[in-house]
Amino acid sequence: MRTIIKAIFSFTAISFLSLSAFYETSAARETEISEAVGLVRLYSGEEKQAKDGALREAMKSAVEQGVGAVLTSETEVENFQVVSDNILKKSKGVIKSYRILREGAVDNGINYEVVISAVVDDDLLNTSLESFRLMQQLTGRKTVFVVYNPNVQGDLPLNPERGNDFQLIKSGLTALNQAFIDRRFEVIDPEVFKDVIKDQETMALANEADFEEVVSEMAAKYGAQYYVVFTLMASNTERGKISEAQADINAKLYNTGTGKIISTIEGMGKKKYKKSTSGMDVFQNMKSAIRKATKQVKKNLVNSLIERLYEYAEDGAPILVRIHVGKKSHVRAFMKMIKGLKIVTGSKTISSIGKDATLHVYGIGDTDSFLDDLDDNFYKNRRFKGYSLSIAQSGEVVDLNMEEDE
Repeated sequence: MRTIIKAIFSFTAISFLSLSAFYETSAARETEISEAVGLVRLYSGEEKQAKDGALREAMKSAVEQGVGAVLTSETEVENFQVVSDNILKKSKGVIKSYRILREGAVDNGINYEVVISAVVDDDLLNTSLESFRLMQQLTGRKTVFVVYNPNVQGDLPLNPERGNDFQLIKSGLTALNQAFIDRRFEVIDPEVFKDVIKDQETMALANEADFEEVVSEMAAKYGAQYYVVFTLMASNTERGKISEAQADINAKLYNTGTGKIISTIEGMGKKKYKKSTSGMDVFQNMKSAIRKATKQVKKNLVNSLIERLYEYAEDGAPILVRIHVGKKSHVRAFMKMIKGLKIVTGSKTISSIGKDATLHVYGIGDTDSFLDDLDDNFYKNRRFKGYSLSIAQSGEVVDLNMEEDE
């Protein structure tokens, strides 16, 4: 497997060098933007500031149009919008030239508008998009586990054991899963979750212990790097002939490896309806309320994970590494080896006591790439001759144990 990985890397490197040589001998690529508009509020006595601000907005619009020309899918465009401010900060010099087509106060003097044409340097733009493209690769390799916490109170308790309630829960679960799928993430089959929440033993354990801890173990078991725990508070009120269904959803996104919360998103949905003799009125309108509440939550929930992955693409994704070595003198050598790996961009020691050490490692690849590189270097290191390395991985947590050969 290691030979194959190296072969693929060599091919990629050769291809990259070939492309670089091609672009060095070719004319610089550029995109002409015929019209980009910048608009800011105009305050009395601040026309110059308004003009400068509108020009900046127009140039930002030109860069965004240039980005739109190099992105290849609707998902890329949507993900770019989430992290566009961070990318645009790196885009200085991307606009090679511009010309002001018109400018001045508009909307009866309320706003100031600047309209420009511009030429965007595609090569510089692609450079500023490197972290974004790495983030796109990361999304395709991450799995999310979405689960419902049955410990919820309300006028209409959503009990997974009851058919209609289960259908209401499932509607929220399906919507959240689909939101992640639409943005290129993998999700755990909801049927797995169906079996879990009907397991009375698991539910009883959740009542006594921390439900999130139970789910974290399940997420690690099914290979999900992130998990979402959501609750639904449902109620139905009656006022004369008009009833109102209300659903409140709370969703927390966790990193499986560290157990830390990435984001907490809340949403509420309401649906008014006229009462009838049909018992399905409450169910159908509650489903509608849940759909509205979920709509508020799902986009922000996915976007929070996109933003976190972009940070990882920029600075490296943290891996929690716990080390147990054969001798106390091995600790420093082992940590030095980790810091010297080509894939590692930085590290932070959390603790180092005796033969044990814990550190956060930051790198330019995923955990599997880090472990391949680590394993390769360990057996080449003379300091560790006569020892074997066992590796246990759970999400972004890695346990490394040196064992003396028999």
